[in-house]
Amino acid sequence: CQPTSGVPAIPASEVNLPTPVLRPAVLGNSKLPPIEVGYRKDLPPLYSPWNSPGWRNVPVWTLRRNEPWARLPRFPTEVKLIQDGHTLAIVARCIEPDRVIAHAKRRDGLVAEDDSFQVYLATSGSSYVQYAVNPAGYVLDAAGHQGSPRLSEPYVDWNSPVRAAAWRAGGEWLARLDLPLPAIAQTLGALGIPRQWRILLLRHRPARDGEPQET
Repeated sequence: CQPTSGVPAIPASEVNLPTPVLRPAVLGNSKLPPIEVGYRKDLPPLYSPWNSPGWRNVPVWTLRRNEPWARLPRFPTEVKLIQDGHTLAIVARCIEPDRVIAHAKRRDGLVAEDDSFQVYLATSGSSYVQYAVNPAGYVLDAAGHQGSPRLSEPYVDWNSPVRAAAWRAGGEWLARLDLPLPAIAQTLGALGIPRQWRILLLRHRPARDGEPQET
């Protein structure tokens, strides 16, 4: 075969480029405004309803689909967050007119593959913790490290003193997670409890009855 055009080459000795630096992507979206989580001395009881007095005046965040130019999902999810300095309390209202899928029946099982509400927390590094709870109330807590194929798989044998609950209410199911900030900070290698965190809030809805999965 004969070449149809020539491509000029630059001698290696004339190339002065900096050495590439590996910068693993960090959790969260830096383009979005920060979430300010209010303080309350007494957190709402674990099974407090969405509009109970403990949650009534807490700001509501609506989750969007995990895609470019993220649209609102077909099955909306709303989230409220509050903290007492040691525990981050999160309640999620997941609209679900159909049946829920909850196959995992033990702690640290395949909870994240069920209908589930999930939270990822990180600080400034590449380490993170993952929490998930399914509609049956079973919880997954795991720790992981971004940027390394060997370490990126979450370590599910890590257990923290998390409190979790879930229940059905009409055409929706609710999830509650009370996340222990001192234990999480220690796992992430932080000195004390950071004032700023990187957070990812996620709802996973598996495929069913011909419908695609939605996250």
